[in-house]
Amino acid sequence: MSKNKITIGILLLTMLVGMALIPSAMAFTEEQQTDLTKDAAQLKIEALETELGEEGMKKVADYLELQASLPDVVKRMPYRGLAFSATDPESQAIKMKYIDNFDVSKEEKEKYKAGLQDIWDRYPDKITKDDYAFMSELGPMIDKEAFREHTAVGVKWASSNHQDFAYYACDGSAYGNYASDTADDPDDPWFELPGYRYYNHYWDADWHVGGAPTRCDGFADTAQIWVANGLLEEAHEDFGLASHYLSDTGNPFHSAGAVD
Repeated sequence: MSKNKITIGILLLTMLVGMALIPSAMAFTEEQQTDLTKDAAQLKIEALETELGEEGMKKVADYLELQASLPDVVKRMPYRGLAFSATDPESQAIKMKYIDNFDVSKEEKEKYKAGLQDIWDRYPDKITKDDYAFMSELGPMIDKEAFREHTAVGVKWASSNHQDFAYYACDGSAYGNYASDTADDPDDPWFELPGYRYYNHYWDADWHVGGAPTRCDGFADTAQIWVANGLLEEAHEDFGLASHYLSDTGNPFHSAGAVD
């Protein structure tokens, strides 16, 4: 009888200990799963955070806060990157130089310069929809002059471009389809953490803000590792992912202020 009681007691104690360990085991498993979801590129982002430090991350946060705080009339203004030059004298000088090179009369050049200076003087709180027509006229002329120095540069964009860029960049490789298949994956909602999704697909050349270069480099680095180990399918998949962030910066909506 007492032996049975001892046996039952041991069984109950074992069950209690087991139940107590279940939450810890589950937490450990969840932690492992969380670690597994961090790919090489995500780890590279965390390294960038460490490199930038608190001051650098604050600069990023301040920039994004500034962009978010702009009046809607500014956010919707055509060629708003030209107006944003109001915050950067060096960028203003570049824009004025472009106008000097316009193939128009001296009087017209002065008119464009005065109009743009007026925009800068009123930026951002006194911009109105009445400015849209002027920006729509001046913007393409500035772009044309800026691109004249780089004839291969232009805005050629369609929804299928991510896959096309990746496929043709492989230059006839037998694994080109692997790159093409992954090239548009970064646009899927599940691919990145919500807070990083927009930042990582962006690059502002004026302020050097955005995560696109880092994401591109991260996947390109892992692609090289796959190649070194003879894993060409995996290499092309990561190349396709890297190409996404590179081609994104060719889209004006992913690179505000990058005309310079």
